[in-house]
This record gives sequence, C-alpha cells and structure tokens, in this order.
Amino acid sequence: MIKLNDDYKIIADKIKELEEHFINCKTPADCANYVRTYQVLIMIYASHCYTFPHNKKCKKNVYLRNTHAIASHIIDKKRMNDLISNKGLHSDLIANFYLDCFTLFKDYVNNNWDRYYKNAKISAKEQEEILDDFLLTDGKDLQEVYLKHRKENKLFLMSEEFCDLLNGTTGVTVWTPDDGTNLVLLAEQDNKIGELVTAIHELGHVYDFTTYANSHTLRDTAAYSNNSPYCEVASIYHQYKFYEYLLKNNIYPNDTMKNFLSSVNSNLTYLGEIFPLKLISDEYLRKKKLTIEKQEINRVLNDLNEKEELIDYDIVKDTFDAYDSIRYGYGFMLTMTMLENPDLYDNFQRIREPLFDKEKLDNAGFTDKVINKSMVKRMNKYFGETK
Repeated sequence: MIKLNDDYKIIADKIKELEEHFINCKTPADCANYVRTYQVLIMIYASHCYTFPHNKKCKKNVYLRNTHAIASHIIDKKRMNDLISNKGLHSDLIANFYLDCFTLFKDYVNNNWDRYYKNAKISAKEQEEILDDFLLTDGKDLQEVYLKHRKENKLFLMSEEFCDLLNGTTGVTVWTPDDGTNLVLLAEQDNKIGELVTAIHELGHVYDFTTYANSHTLRDTAAYSNNSPYCEVASIYHQYKFYEYLLKNNIYPNDTMKNFLSSVNSNLTYLGEIFPLKLISDEYLRKKKLTIEKQEINRVLNDLNEKEELIDYDIVKDTFDAYDSIRYGYGFMLTMTMLENPDLYDNFQRIREPLFDKEKLDNAGFTDKVINKSMVKRMNKYFGETK
C-alpha cells in the first residue's frame, strides 16, 4: 500500500477547529455544513481511536442544533425537488442507450470473466512507482493535490472497522467548510490495483473540490460537495483515465480488467436504477425520501406489461437511493462523454453546479445526442466483438 498516515491527531485537531468556528455560524446553511462535517469527523475519529474527542458543550448549543436540523431539512427538500422535477429527463436520456450498453457488457462478461480472478502480489514500492508515473503522464491534474496531501499527512489509513461501518467502502474524502481542507481515508485491500484505483478516485474528489473552491465561496463549495448531481464526475473521470493508462501500458492487465469490469458493472447498475425513475410517482418518491424499493419498480412496470422490454432486473438492487444513482450515473455518463470528446473536459469544469441544469449541460456540449453516441461508442471500444 502507498504510504498512509495512521496518526489521527490531525482529525482531532480539525474537530476542535470546527468547534471554535461554530460561533461563526450565522446562517442556516453554515450550521448545516459545519455540523454535518463535524459529525462525520467525530464518527471517523471514534472508529479509529475508540474515543470521542468532541466538546460536549456543543451538544447544548440550542441554536446550532435546531438550525442545523431545519436547514438540513430544507436542503434535502430542495435536492428532492430537483431530482423529481427532472426525473423524466434522466430516464429518457438513459433509455436511448442503456440496453445496448448493458447487452454489450453482459455478453463480454459472460464470455471472459473466468480470465480475471487472481490478485497479483504488488509491493508498496511498485504501487508508488505506478502512481507516480501516472501522475507524471496521464494524471497530471492530480499530481499537485496528491503531493500536497502526502506532504501534509492528510492521506489516512482507513481501519477495517470503519470500512465495515460503511458497508465495505474503501475510500472517503471529507471537505471541511471552515478552510477548505480535504482529508482522505483509504483502506488496505488484498486487491492492490484496487487500492490504487480507490486512491485515484478520492484524489479526483480532492481536485474537484479544490478547483471549485478556487472560483467559489466556501459556502458555495460546501453546497456543491454535499448536494451536486455532478460531484462524482471528476472522481470517476480520473478513475477511468487511470484504467486506460494501466491497460495502454499493459500494467497487470488481468488485475486491471477485473477492477475495470467491477467498476463498469457498478456504474451500469446506477444507470439501471435511473432508467425507470420517471415511472415512479412523485408522491412515492417524497414519502420514501428518494429511497426506492425494487418491488415498487416491479409493480409499476408490471402494470404497464413492459417489464422485459425495459430493464434487466438482476442489475437493480433491492433498495437504492435515487440521489446516489443520479450522482454515480451522471458521473459515469459524463466521464464516457469526456473520454470520447476530450474537448468537453474544460466545458464541464465551467458548468459545475449544486443543482441539475439541463440547459447548461446542453450549451456546454453535453446534449442527449452526444451522451448517447459517446456511451455506445465507448462501450463498443471496451466490449465490442473485436475484444
């Protein structure tokens, strides 16, 4: 594993800094941003050090506690309304290419999966060499944030307990609203290429939040990092650039393909969850707070008698969060579009927003037609008959 910090004093210090900044929380949005980050950092520290570092007096701050609760409710409601009002646009976009892409992927996996099952033994030194070369060549955007965070010891080792707490998540990035600091946690894995992929993904978040903050206020950056349907685009984009770098240079191709197929499968799952979204009633989405049960999709589609034509149900989880599906779904779609059309990369950097804006996407070149064409072309490159 690349060198990671297993001393969590920096996190404890950050918790104390946030406590000192609570006095500056003059708006509901500030309360929501600070308390959310504060609670996450306390959970992280407690999971790694088995003690709670926070000042108990903060719990007695009635203004902070009540305003945070109200503001969080308003933010969640705004995010929900944004998703519901655009659910038809999301579903219609994906309907144009999803079945073609999923069929290509499924056929490839059925014929090739047995080739990719071993984890190669890769030393920490070799991992560093692979990462350094990527950052010097295809991943130059990430080099500065990686070197900065490594120097400042803000790349932390994630404990097994914390991984389990997050249902197997192997990487987390926390952006803090008081000064824009990013703290990254990475888990140790038997899958050494997977460790590097996770590191690139999280560094993509750091780059995204850092560059966004360069032209926005801390408050606006907090809104973007917490709520935007685009907040997974940069991380997924750099993740797939890393896959392409590994494959192009024939670096542990079997391990790379195993991880690559796992990522594509996960991203296609998110797209599959968005596919029938417009058929789910607004009332249901509001009542369930965007958590959708597979049986509800079954019920709606069975009523239409179009189940087999619309979706392969094996790819949809029993229960899923529609907001997560949108974030990771758009992360994947826009990534494939930018990889196929590199000139669009700079366009996307200029239109990042806390909420979905169809007109801005279209004007920046991310029209339905371009996304559809890019998705099919990219999936054919990866999984077409010549593979």
